[in-house]
Amino acid sequence: IEGRSYETNLRLKQQSHILIDDVITGNWHRASLEGACFGCAVLNKVMKVPFVYASLATLEERLLWLVDNPATLNDFQERTRLWVLQNWHPIEKLKPYLRAYKLNI
Repeated sequence: IEGRSYETNLRLKQQSHILIDDVITGNWHRASLEGACFGCAVLNKVMKVPFVYASLATLEERLLWLVDNPATLNDFQERTRLWVLQNWHPIEKLKPYLRAYKLNI
């Protein structure tokens, strides 16, 4: 995806079933959130729902596990999308700002 525009990268992610983020540091980044928004199974080195834990050493094994188990892949895809809707919905994120605005007008 290097050398492509951000919009092109988003379109590619939107068409994907699996997204690989940071499998080195133990953090997750915007790519994980974007993948979750698109309903991808997201691999990173974070041991938290809804992500699929993978390190550099286990990445190939985890990818093959997802590809070889379509029901499991689908389950992770559904979990990531639900997680976004429950935890990152734009309206819910906007509510504290709306309350603060109403208190100050």
